[in-house]
Amino acid sequence: MLEKGKCYKLVKVLVKQFEGIKYLSFCDGASVELLLDFLEIDLPEEDEDDEITVQATHPIIKAYGEIVSILSVTDYTSCMVCTGSVRHVSEVLARCIKCQATPKLSHCNSCKSAKILLSQESKKWYLTAYNEHMQDIISDVDGETLEENLLSSGEISVQYYTATNTIKTVSKVPSASSD
Repeated sequence: MLEKGKCYKLVKVLVKQFEGIKYLSFCDGASVELLLDFLEIDLPEEDEDDEITVQATHPIIKAYGEIVSILSVTDYTSCMVCTGSVRHVSEVLARCIKCQATPKLSHCNSCKSAKILLSQESKKWYLTAYNEHMQDIISDVDGETLEENLLSSGEISVQYYTATNTIKTVSKVPSASSD
């Protein structure tokens, strides 16, 4: 039985939504795993008279391991107003797809993101790292390319949003030194 406030990993489960309610159907070979490294979930206030549909609004999970693959690296330009992605409308101007601002391209920030595969034993996480998190990962690595630096970074610990698989925080796991 699933419990309110707990976080589960569901494999081979179909989810259908109708009138704001999600229905689960378990397929052959389905599995349910309680995630013990679950950090936070926002639950609605309980009302004794009403039935509650519990919805996670960006639960955050902790994972650690080594980057074993780079799926893609993307260059993009971000809005100086809201940090959303911008599209070029001319050689001088851009349009933010998030806040609809029209900034000069020269005042926008040049950014990178990387889709990575983090692995620890048999567990795998497909995550997206943005500028500041990539800099934290590769801060003490000296390779020729971003991909080489990410793959040489060693063990890392991350917190990530499960809704988007986007890294929230990252830190290096100290390597065990032998004396």
